[in-house]
Amino acid sequence: MKWFLLFFSISSLIGILSSCSSFRSGPFAASKGEDFFSYNCKIVNKSGKLIRLFKGDVCDYFNDGHVIVASQKNLSLVSPSGGVLWTKNINCHHMVRGTDIDQFIVLNSSFNTWDRTFLRFDRVSIFNLKGDEINYFDFFESRDQLLPLIKNSLKYLDRATYKTLQQPGDFLNVERSEKFRPVFYEFSHANSVYKISANRLSKKNPAFAEGNYIVNAAGINLVFILDKNLKKVLWSLESVSDFIHDVQVTPEGELLYFNNTFDSSYSSIELLDPISLRRTILFNGNAENKFRAESQGSVQRLPNGNYLVSKFDPRESQVLVIGEKGQIIATRYPKSMGSTGYNLDGLQEVKKLDLELFLKNNKPLF
Repeated sequence: MKWFLLFFSISSLIGILSSCSSFRSGPFAASKGEDFFSYNCKIVNKSGKLIRLFKGDVCDYFNDGHVIVASQKNLSLVSPSGGVLWTKNINCHHMVRGTDIDQFIVLNSSFNTWDRTFLRFDRVSIFNLKGDEINYFDFFESRDQLLPLIKNSLKYLDRATYKTLQQPGDFLNVERSEKFRPVFYEFSHANSVYKISANRLSKKNPAFAEGNYIVNAAGINLVFILDKNLKKVLWSLESVSDFIHDVQVTPEGELLYFNNTFDSSYSSIELLDPISLRRTILFNGNAENKFRAESQGSVQRLPNGNYLVSKFDPRESQVLVIGEKGQIIATRYPKSMGSTGYNLDGLQEVKKLDLELFLKNNKPLF
């Protein structure tokens, strides 16, 4: 906790961020007011004070004070007063995000045997506030749609499937099957899903219409768009890069993402035109800035054109503000993450949110 308070209390970074109007991926926090920052299930204000802390890996917040809390074992709805309204035994990971006034989308898992191997498959689900799963896209059930799209990746899948994230404490290494078998292999490793907002391509290409969903399945090197009901793949692009995170569609109709690296090179923040495939590097790591993350990272475009970027690396983690021209406006280096495995008290995804109404209606527990 000490490194957390130290990091976020540094006024230079917060001062730059607080000068930007707030941004939200969904409509839950549409009001204007004080800026807040969220990562994992923590909320801090611009001066670094810890405002809320919920017991989970990833959370999202409703204006009326409710909280969706997701973890490796459970998905829960928490009331404004802190009571747990319902809990589902679901293996959630990476992202939960509001999509409508009474719905949210979550990355979670299904477990099935395929090619004589017991695997974790990704599942993208939309729930309502009653806990009902309204729509879903299950990678196992929909593998006939996905397999023709990953010709370059099939050679790895055929060999031994994926053995990524196999270390103790990882979100794969959980006993989730009916026979309580531990799971060490996965098919796809999706790490982000976003509801697409209106953009330049919305009227030109039906796949990019407002209300569809863009999914990044990094383990099979595939970015694809699902229809509003999560039933059909409308568009896909293979091999954007070796490994990427946090893929979003910008108002200009480009793909914004965090480009990781598995080799000795550095990471980058990039834009990609999905039609011409023209790539724009917004920010590139080098020996001087040491911007490199093999497996985790996030990016958020702020309304003033700057970018809030976070990356985790066991050797050195960073949170940066990057200008429109790729210049570093502010950089901070948090200290040790304090844990190992997927459930890191770290910087998988730092976002700047407008939570004025949520905090007005949510009762603090401490």
